[in-house]
Amino acid sequence: MRLLPLPPAISRGFADLDVWTGCRGVPLGAITLLTGPSTSGKLAVAYKTLAAAQQDGRHPVALRDLTHSTDPDYLARCGVDLAHLLLVRPGPETQIDTLVLDLV
Repeated sequence: MRLLPLPPAISRGFADLDVWTGCRGVPLGAITLLTGPSTSGKLAVAYKTLAAAQQDGRHPVALRDLTHSTDPDYLARCGVDLAHLLLVRPGPETQIDTLVLDLV
């Protein structure tokens, strides 16, 4: 039996979770959906993944804030460098994304 190589990935920031899912993190070049009940830690995993992606400086990081509820303080506490985060929020009337660059 020949195993295929794992795709390049970015750690989720939680080593045990990366091992458990079998792909060492979030695969690069793929859309990853985080699902689960309320208060299950989805936001913490997402923010820690953003922080891990910023660590080596090779990966641009953007966050699409569909609910307009992103908390810059919580992002920073999860290790996200706000100065190097592109925050995108969809406009309610126009359905056009608005770039938000003044988190810091």
